[in-house]
Amino acid sequence: MKILEAKNLIESVKQTYNQIASQWDQTRKGGWSLFSDFSAYIKPSDRILDVGCGNGRLVELFKSVNVNYTGLDISEELIKIAQAKYPDRNFMIGNLVDLPDFATQFDSVFAIASLHHIPSEKLRNQALEKIASALKPGGYLIMTNWCWHSKKIWWLLIKYTIAKIFGRNQLDFGDIYISFGQVKKKRYVHLFSQRKLAKKLKKQGFEIIKNEVSEPSPRGFLNIVTIARKC
Repeated sequence: MKILEAKNLIESVKQTYNQIASQWDQTRKGGWSLFSDFSAYIKPSDRILDVGCGNGRLVELFKSVNVNYTGLDISEELIKIAQAKYPDRNFMIGNLVDLPDFATQFDSVFAIASLHHIPSEKLRNQALEKIASALKPGGYLIMTNWCWHSKKIWWLLIKYTIAKIFGRNQLDFGDIYISFGQVKKKRYVHLFSQRKLAKKLKKQGFEIIKNEVSEPSPRGFLNIVTIARKC
């Protein structure tokens, strides 16, 4: 995929989440049960960066731990919701591909269901490079990404793959559009494999601690849960 097309897709992701922000917030009131597993990698006074923070729901994970939290999301409307819910936390509008250069580095970066919205191999690699640069040596990257063999979206992957083979789909292999809820707004998603995701992280200098397919999410999707340590 050409970079201009990929950047246009990122803009479409932004606009889609701006349009569905209130509905998305209603369906994301709390965290998944797997979120509690992440607590083992957090300690008091840690600096936490939450990229693709959405409505700020991950803040609930840190209520019992005094951390320095920064949430970042491309959607202005979701950031407004997050700021209203958690006025004592720091939120900012930003793009995962073009993360700002922070004055100090973070102990952990969370990317919950965000990297899979980045199109093109080049831009996904760029996003991981930015995350790595934001982390302290020994810091943790904690991610979830949709898995390609999730039965709930398997038929969509087959549909887009066949269209790609016959030249009727300009997306890359592994890319799909999926509608959100009753509003039927299309979202771009890249579906990962565990092997491919681990390979990318190792190239960026990460040590893989965990890279497993989770139990289905509350909406029935399979996620690859990844915890990696910056070497």
